[in-house]
Amino acid sequence: MLLFSSVLDIRIVQPPLLLTITDSLAVNYAATAFVAALLATALAHLLAATTPRPRMFFGWIVGLATVATMVVPFAADASMAGKVSTAVINMVVGIAIATLLTGIFSGR
Repeated sequence: MLLFSSVLDIRIVQPPLLLTITDSLAVNYAATAFVAALLATALAHLLAATTPRPRMFFGWIVGLATVATMVVPFAADASMAGKVSTAVINMVVGIAIATLLTGIFSGR
């Protein structure tokens, strides 16, 4: 987020579901990523308790949610650089959540 907005001076597209708790887009993005990670953790726990192959289900759900968050910025009225930058940020957040939470299923 800071690389694109501060260093490269690209205006990031504000996603529609972004939590607004401060005036800083970076802090709001971090808070939203935190909430998404908590929801993904709850989903992982639910899948581990109820499905025969929780890792596969979790991977598909998080993968599809990540792709959806990458597509949403392209519907906004903004520069192409801003749209691509926002999609890349969303992809990195999705990959981080998926790879960190996949370790929960190591025992199964």
